[in-house]
Amino acid sequence: MLSNSYYALYQVDLNQGTYEMLKGSDYVRENAGNAGDYALLLQKLAEVIEPEAYEEFSGCFDIENMRQLMKKRVRNYGGDFKRLFNGRYRWVHVQMLYDESLQPGKVVLCFRDVHEEKERDLARMELLQNSIHSVTEMADSKNRFFSCMSHDMRTPLNAILGLTRLAEDQVDQPDKIRAA
Repeated sequence: MLSNSYYALYQVDLNQGTYEMLKGSDYVRENAGNAGDYALLLQKLAEVIEPEAYEEFSGCFDIENMRQLMKKRVRNYGGDFKRLFNGRYRWVHVQMLYDESLQPGKVVLCFRDVHEEKERDLARMELLQNSIHSVTEMADSKNRFFSCMSHDMRTPLNAILGLTRLAEDQVDQPDKIRAA
């Protein structure tokens, strides 16, 4: 069932430092083989994982990190990376799965193409960021408007209030009120 969801599956023996391809791409099969040293598999994956992301990828899925994840009982670990397919980079999700009761010291690395859904998510994220930017600009504009409006209204209102106070103080002297 896993092979229907993933284009590549590798069982990695963390104690021996080896891998066995359960299902894989032709590129890896031709260049690294169906089984062998896990360091060689990582080396071949370096040729297809986006160069800017490879350091993160290799750090996440090196033998020592996967051992630490197993010690901490992290059963479902993964990330999204871009991988080269036919000259174009596509988003893939790489996931480490294990069950120590079935095969102690072994994990399965699963590779799944998630390009379309990742691109949709990134487009939604960009739309949200643009919306937040627009709302922030509108709020700033509104604040500037009310600040100016407040100033423009305060000056004449202060004059009116001042004259009203003067008039109240001079109620019994109408000539002085008219002069003010």
